[in-house]
Amino acid sequence: MAACYPLLNTPAHVGGFVVVYGIFLSLGEIGPGDNIGLVASKSSATAIRGQYYGIAAAMGKIGAFVGSYVFPIIQANAPGGAKGNRAGQDPFFVASALCIFSAALAFFLLPHIGQDTITDEDLKFRAYLESHGWDTRQMGSKEYRNRSGSSVDAGSEERDLKELEKERRGV
Repeated sequence: MAACYPLLNTPAHVGGFVVVYGIFLSLGEIGPGDNIGLVASKSSATAIRGQYYGIAAAMGKIGAFVGSYVFPIIQANAPGGAKGNRAGQDPFFVASALCIFSAALAFFLLPHIGQDTITDEDLKFRAYLESHGWDTRQMGSKEYRNRSGSSVDAGSEERDLKELEKERRGV
C-alpha cells in the first residue's frame, strides 16, 4: 500500500486505492491484534481468565490511544510535510512494520493452543496452588476434581460437608 501510494493518491485511481486498501485492512484483521481476546481466553486457567482478558483488553485500548495520538505526528514529520505523498505513505510503513513485529512476537512467543489447552492450564494452575499450600478441594466440578490427579482425595469433600452440617446444627 505504501509503495504504490503516490499513484493511488490521484482521483483517477480511486478504485485501485479502494481495492489495495481493502486488501491491507483484510490482512490486518487476521493477525494477532484481533485475536488478543482469543489468545488471552484460551491460554490461561479458568480462575484467572477474566483478569488475563482484562489486561489484554487494556493493552489493546492503550495501543489504540497511542496510535491515534501518534498518527498525526507521523504525518507531520514526513518529508514534504503533512500535505505531501510521504504523509500518506509513512503511516502505512509504520503500520506494516508493527504488523510484521507483532507476527514475529506471536510466532515465537505464544504457546501452542490446542483443543485441551484450557484443561491443561487448569490442571497446572491447580497443581501450582496446591504446591503453595492452597486448599483446592472445592475448585471445579466433581468430575474435574477426580480427573485432575489432585493430592486431595475425592472422599474428603463428603467428610467436609458432613462436618459443616454438624457445625450448622450445633452438634
